[in-house]
Amino acid sequence: MTMKRFLRFLGSINLALVLLAVLIVASVIGTLCEKRFSTEVAQAYVYGSWWFTLWLLLLTVNLVCAAAVRFPWQRYQYAFVATHAGIVIVLFGGLLDRHWGVEGNVRLIEGAPPVNRMQVPGEELVVEVDGAGTARTPFVLALLKQRRSVSFPAVSPTDGLRVDVVDAKPVEPGVGDVEPAEGGMPALKWRIQSPMMGPQGSWLFQGEGVSLGPATIRFLRDGAEPESGATALLDFSLDAAGRLRYRRAARSGKAEGVLEIGKEEPLYWGHDSTFVVERFVPSGRPLVVWSPSDRRDLQLGLRCRVEAGGESRLVWIGPRLAAPVSPWQEVRVGGQAVRLRFDQRTQELPFSLQLVKFSAPYHEGLERMGRFAKFESLLRFDGREGSEQTASMNRPATYPRTWWGPVLGTSYRISQSGHEMPARPDVSIVQVLRDPGWLPKWFGSLLICVGIFWMFYLRGAAGRPAAPSVRSESS
Repeated sequence: MTMKRFLRFLGSINLALVLLAVLIVASVIGTLCEKRFSTEVAQAYVYGSWWFTLWLLLLTVNLVCAAAVRFPWQRYQYAFVATHAGIVIVLFGGLLDRHWGVEGNVRLIEGAPPVNRMQVPGEELVVEVDGAGTARTPFVLALLKQRRSVSFPAVSPTDGLRVDVVDAKPVEPGVGDVEPAEGGMPALKWRIQSPMMGPQGSWLFQGEGVSLGPATIRFLRDGAEPESGATALLDFSLDAAGRLRYRRAARSGKAEGVLEIGKEEPLYWGHDSTFVVERFVPSGRPLVVWSPSDRRDLQLGLRCRVEAGGESRLVWIGPRLAAPVSPWQEVRVGGQAVRLRFDQRTQELPFSLQLVKFSAPYHEGLERMGRFAKFESLLRFDGREGSEQTASMNRPATYPRTWWGPVLGTSYRISQSGHEMPARPDVSIVQVLRDPGWLPKWFGSLLICVGIFWMFYLRGAAGRPAAPSVRSESS
C-alpha cells in the first residue's frame, strides 16, 4: 500500500463512520454509568480512560487526513476545510484543558491566615507524623464502591512507616473517648450495673440520651424539664454553679442530688443495681472510633494497616464529621504517633489567597439574600500589601495579573461561587479556574460555524462547478 493510499484510508468516510459509531456507543455507556453510579465512575471508565483519548486522537487524524488528501484545495472546498479544521482545533483545546486545566473551590474565612490549597473532585487519604510532615494519597471513593476487594498502598511521610488500605466498607461512628477542647460541649461517661441488663455504659454529650429498653438515660440541656411520668429514668444536669447533678426515678420512688465523680450510687432499677459517672469533661469534643456495618445507607470507610518498627496496627477511618469532632484517627505504632484521615481531595496552588473583606447583600426585614451577582470578595494574593483584587461572579480576579494571561488562558481566574450566609457572614467560597484551552475551543467553534454557513448558504459564492443538466448529457 502506497503512502497516498494509506492517507486516503486514514481520511476516508468509512473510517470516520466507524470512529463516530464507537464514540456514540461509548457516550451512551458513559451516560448510563453516570446515571446508574456517579460522574466519577463515568469519568474513570469512559471519558477519562486512555482508550477514549486514543479514539479522539484517531478521529483527529481522520479529520486532518481528510483535508490533506484534497490539497491543493479548490475554492468550493474551503468550507469543508474550515469545518474540519474547527473540529480539530476544538479537540485540541479539550486536550489542553484535560491535561493542564485546573478547577476547584477554596473556602476562605475573613481575617484567617492565607490558604494555598483548593478542593477538587475526589478524595484523599492524609497521613501525618510529628516531625515528618504530611503525605496525601488521592483516590476516588465512588470507584471503591464498585470493587469486590480494595487494596492499595498509601504515600508515607517517612521511610520507616508503611500504610496500606486493605478494605473498604460502610462504617458508623462511635465515641471512643472525649478530649478537652475550647468551644466544645459538656460530656460525661456513665456506667450502670444491673442484674437484668448487665454492665452498660457510654459517653453522653449534653442534650443526648440513650434508651435501654424501658429505661432512659439522658444528659439534659440547661433549663430542660425532666419527664415526670417515667418509671425507669436517670437524668444528669448542670446546676447554676456548674456542678453535676442526677435525678433517678424507679417504681420504688425518686431521688436526686449532687454527683461525686467515681462514686457508685444506688439505682433502684432492680436488686443491687448501681450507677456511676466515671469521667466528666466540662468542654470537650468526641474522639470518634469507626466500626464496619452491614447497612447500605452509610458512607464508605477505609481500613488501613499501619506498620512501623516491627509493629502493625489496623484502624478504620470514616468520612469527616461536623465540628467539633476531630477528623483524625490516631494510632501509636513503633513508638510513633500516626494520624490518619480521609477528606475531600485538595490540590496545592502556586499562590495563596486571603480574604480581606466579604460583602454580601442581605435584606434583614425580608430575611433573604440579595442578588448573588453582587456578592464580592476582596482578596489578597501571597499575603502582599497592595496585591488586593475584588472577585465577583461575573468579574473574576486574575493571577498573575497580566494582559495576555486571560487571553491565552494561562492565568488563574478567581470568581465568587458560594457563601454560608446568614449563619457565617465571614465565610466566602471562591472558584479557582485555569482554562488553557478556551481560546482554541472558541476559535475552533467559530470556524465550524463559518464553515457550515459557507457550505449551506454560500454555495454560489464558493465557486463549486455547476452540475451538468440532463438535457446537455442526453445531447
